[in-house]
This record gives sequence, C-alpha cells and structure tokens, in this order.
Amino acid sequence: MNDLVISDGVGAVLKAGTGIGAAGVLIYSREYARARGLWRAEYLVLILFGVVGMMTMIGANHLLTLYVGLELLALCLYSMIGMQRDSVRAAEAAMKYFVLGALASGILLYGMSLLYGLTGSLSLAELASSSAALAPTNLPFWFSCGGEANPSIICFFAPHRAGYKPFMEKIAKETVPANLEQEMRRSYLDYAMSVIVGRALPDVRDGLKPVHRRVLYAMSVLGNEWNRPY
Repeated sequence: MNDLVISDGVGAVLKAGTGIGAAGVLIYSREYARARGLWRAEYLVLILFGVVGMMTMIGANHLLTLYVGLELLALCLYSMIGMQRDSVRAAEAAMKYFVLGALASGILLYGMSLLYGLTGSLSLAELASSSAALAPTNLPFWFSCGGEANPSIICFFAPHRAGYKPFMEKIAKETVPANLEQEMRRSYLDYAMSVIVGRALPDVRDGLKPVHRRVLYAMSVLGNEWNRPY
C-alpha cells in the first residue's frame, strides 16, 4: 500500500492486545448496556469500527493513515457517548467532545502541514530520517513547551481562580519582595547600559550576544508573568 501501512512483530502484538481488550469490554459491558437499553447492533458495530481505527493507527507508517485511524476511532466514540438520547448529560458530553475533537483535529492537521513544509513528506520513516532538517527549527523545544504549557494541576485549578485567589495573594505577600517592581526597573537599566556599551565596543558586543539572547528571553517571560491578571 505504498508504505502507508506496515506490519511487524510489535504491531502484531499491539493489535492482538487491542482485540483482546475490545473482547473484554464487550463481555464486561454487556449487562451494563442491556440495563440501559444500549445493547444493540449499532453498539457492537461502533466498537468494532473503533477497534479498526486503533489497529490502523498501530500499523500506520504515514501521517495521513494515522489521522484516518484517529478520526475513525474518535467518530465511534462520539456516537457511543451520545447513544443515550434521553439523557441530557450524555448529549451534552457528546457535543462537547465533538467540538473539542474538531478543534484538536484542526490543530493536528496544521502541525502535519508544518512538518510537510519542513521535510516535503508525511511518511513517518522519512520524517525520522530527516531529523537534521528539523533540528534548526528547535521542534523538540517547542513540543516540550506545548506539553508543559497545560499540566494537569493548572487545568484543575484554572476554573476556580476566584476560590484560591486570597490564598495566592497571601503567599505572594510572604514570598515576593515589596520592592520587586523597583528591582526589575533597575535590572532593565543595567541591561540597557550593557547594550549601550556593547554597541560602542564591538569586541565586547560580540562576546555578549549569547548573553543578550538569554537575558531578553528571561525578561520577556518575567514581563508576561508580571502583567498576567490573577
């Protein structure tokens, strides 16, 4: 299939595990589904199509194949969540999941387009072999920033800022110096003087270039944190 799908030992083991897991789900969910009127033909078909989607992702050797398997699994999950048509919570959960899934799908496709623009291919094997082309873009750094941007603790506390705001203010009073803003202004002045001296003296300027980049990055981060509303 033009190397869109591969079959190897690891993939066979993972596919077998997926099939066994799906069989266990069908066995253990039978009584639960029957009690709620969900044990119907479409329930079984959706589970089987979801298994096909997972197996497609396991054997994918191309980003488009991976995307097709992911969307096949996601569409089955959307439908299974909304099968309880008389339940308001099930309908709400299915709608929210669908909207978030569509947003995530768009972001994923945008990332794939960036990779295609950088390497000229969507094959996973070619992407792995073209790491030299990806190195100048610092992709590992940005991927790590994206992964660390929304840790679980932040996602948990974000909707409840009003509740823990007094607690955070008390911690800030105990830990943050009262003259922090003055100290930051003084540091800005010191750095401005170093830039002026660097411009006036070329030898010093060349030696300070790496330091300038790090200081500018640190100051931009501090400025964003200082101006962020709580």
